[in-house]
Amino acid sequence: MSPAASGATTTAAVQHRCGSTVGLTAFRSVAHPSRGSTDVLPSRSGVHIGGPEPSTSTQLLLYEAPGCPAGDPQSVPDRLEQATPREPSLSRGNPQVTGCPPVVPKLSPGPGWLRAHADAQGALSGPWFAPPGRWPLHDPGRPGSSITSSRALGRWVPNPFDDLTIGGGALAAAANPFRPGMGRIPPDFGGREDALLRARIVVEQLAAAVAPEFVLYRGVRGVGKTALLAYVRQRARELGLATIHVEADRDDTELARATSVLFRGLEDVAAAAPGLSLAGLATVRSGSRGPELAGRADAERFEGLIGDLAELAGRSSRGVLLTIDEVHEAGDVLLGPLLRAAHAAAQDDRPFGVLLSGLPTAAENLFDEGQTYTERLARVDLGLLDRAGTAEAIRRPFDRVAGASVDVAVLDAVHDASGGYPWFVQLWGEALWDLATDPLHIELPVARAAGARVRVRVDDFYATRWRRVPSGRAQLLVQALAEQGGEAAMGDLLEVVDITHQAASPARRSLLDLGICWAPQRGRLAFSVPGFERWVLATRPAEV
Repeated sequence: MSPAASGATTTAAVQHRCGSTVGLTAFRSVAHPSRGSTDVLPSRSGVHIGGPEPSTSTQLLLYEAPGCPAGDPQSVPDRLEQATPREPSLSRGNPQVTGCPPVVPKLSPGPGWLRAHADAQGALSGPWFAPPGRWPLHDPGRPGSSITSSRALGRWVPNPFDDLTIGGGALAAAANPFRPGMGRIPPDFGGREDALLRARIVVEQLAAAVAPEFVLYRGVRGVGKTALLAYVRQRARELGLATIHVEADRDDTELARATSVLFRGLEDVAAAAPGLSLAGLATVRSGSRGPELAGRADAERFEGLIGDLAELAGRSSRGVLLTIDEVHEAGDVLLGPLLRAAHAAAQDDRPFGVLLSGLPTAAENLFDEGQTYTERLARVDLGLLDRAGTAEAIRRPFDRVAGASVDVAVLDAVHDASGGYPWFVQLWGEALWDLATDPLHIELPVARAAGARVRVRVDDFYATRWRRVPSGRAQLLVQALAEQGGEAAMGDLLEVVDITHQAASPARRSLLDLGICWAPQRGRLAFSVPGFERWVLATRPAEV
């Protein structure tokens, strides 16, 4: 598919690597701007992304033409006229192209590329001049400088690395404030004002060396528990508090790892207050190189170490905030000694605060048993965002970071599609920002494009959740629950799967422990993530 002679112009169908015949290309001998030599090249080669041949109702013709100074008789428009194909297209059914339009825009001097559209009747629109680097040429001498085709529009689009407007680009990607990663602090805790207020009171009391209330945040996975704890620690450090974070581990039955984290925190508290006396502590002694931990790793030492931390907080008049995430993993093994020690510290009015987070099942045994040390443990349940919370979580970051407004219709669409699940809301925010076409206004067309991107991520998320469901009765319960709309009474589910309550109990417990389901009320079961039931019904995943 090469021209017959140097300087000649010919038209041919381009056979791309995928085998599809796509568009027309004009060939002629030119001085290539990047190589400074004469070579016969297609005016534009590209990488066609799969699928059938694009529509031929609109074809994009690109002509390679180095720009010339204004007034030069060998001007770019002249060269375009010479390069215009005049023989019938070899692409199926495309009429003959007849030539350039009479009006040619003024062109800038210097190397560049011209492009023109030919419609089904053969009329050319354009040409337009593109400066160097704006519309990259793809050839073996310039690896990576490729273009792709858009099947829906039957046109060529440039490489997104070379044209930052591709796929939106109205807002700087580096400034995107949305954080859809699990546990990452979002730009705005829309709908979580009550939870934040409770945490702020704890932090302010600690800053005033006052013993605060202990708080347990409970909710299904993905509602922002971990991110909220991280944010509160950040704000506490800004006020000069010492912060310690423990992630509970069900394999840490002797609490050795949790004890190690606590001891490092105690060392930091002691180091920040030179001369602080360690006398009279239960588990810590003064050593040649600083504090030393005595005793063997067990729940008793863990409980004693918490008491020592609280005592040092009082002696140094510096509040200490302890956050513990995933408390359901360790359960009462960790919570029992923790709350006993924290309760004793509160009775002595030590500035020692505790914020915990876990699944809805966290601490249910302690509350059911009516332990006295749970009296100071406030429960805050984090559920799905309501419509107003979703709107604020999207609207405020756009307004604060970019000064952009978001249409009410877009905010409603995000809530309806996400179900108010905070992680999904962050996915939507990220996509809306990346695909924005107007730096000051986000409208429904952007939301439609964002929805296509988000659906891919969400479907992958659902598939991963399904793979975590144990085979057998647990999968039967999940499928039955999907058929019931995502929430149902256990009695109704047992009728569907035809098993006894005793036989279904281990499967139910595994679904609760894995966070696949939760119990909104006694005797009921529900999926913890909105939309999972629709995915299960639509895909009918096979048993593993």
